[in-house]
Amino acid sequence: MKKNIITLIILLITIPKITAQTYKVENKHLARILQVTEGRLSTLSIINKQAKTVLRPTSCDEFSLRFSIPAQMNNTDHILSAKDFTVISASPYVNPQRPESKGYLFRLQGKENDLSLTVCYELAEDESYCRKHLELTSCRDICLKRIDVEAIAFEDAYQNYTLKKITARGNAQWKPGLGQPLYTTQTGTFWGIEFPAATNEVNNHQINCGYLWGQTLSQGTPYISYNSIIGVSADPQFIDDAFYNYINKIRKRPLRLQIQYNSWFDYSRNVSKEKFIHAVEKINNELVTQRGCQH
Repeated sequence: MKKNIITLIILLITIPKITAQTYKVENKHLARILQVTEGRLSTLSIINKQAKTVLRPTSCDEFSLRFSIPAQMNNTDHILSAKDFTVISASPYVNPQRPESKGYLFRLQGKENDLSLTVCYELAEDESYCRKHLELTSCRDICLKRIDVEAIAFEDAYQNYTLKKITARGNAQWKPGLGQPLYTTQTGTFWGIEFPAATNEVNNHQINCGYLWGQTLSQGTPYISYNSIIGVSADPQFIDDAFYNYINKIRKRPLRLQIQYNSWFDYSRNVSKEKFIHAVEKINNELVTQRGCQH
């Protein structure tokens, strides 16, 4: 018996202690609980206080970066997520552009790569949606192809449109991102990127909110991503209403009819600066000058 007790004590001493620290970005509408476990950043849960529901991830990459290194002959794509970085510091964060928004800032360093990453979460006191963005710096030139600011899985994640339904003509068959939001159907949240050409998708319950960038990030030059958004609804059945309320709050100007001129239908690929100026002057003369239409 004494031998067994001694063996158990030795085992307990040799088992490494798993350390975890939690951080809460919270107001009266929602909370995002973040966790750093053995240096890895992840989302522990999201609380929708309006609907009194809790989202617990079935898996969490937290973010995803796809890039290549031009200096490498094969130019292979590399895909990194939170597991490939170590958190080196965490501190309270106040957005200088929106001082009413507060949260946390995490500084990460790549384990086996030359990347430094800052992940910022922010939430204003009276807003029912929180923001997140990434700031990436590389120690060598890379071609940053895609940024997923959110990469996380939930049982009730739902994509209410598919890229297959979007048709594109031309040899390239390019299918643009349309910025459509994603939802969680039982817990009443919407997800997206504050960028109209974002591509937000759900695959096997995995939410990916991101966009293509496809440009060279020069050595030592920071790149700041667009914001991701998580918003909440008091009732999952009316989540569209919550999303449109969010859209109305962030509009630069009130919703209204406006004139849009598309040069493609007049000049197709043959448009030039001079032709475009002529067309705008013609439209202004016909509508505003001669017929008194509003500017």
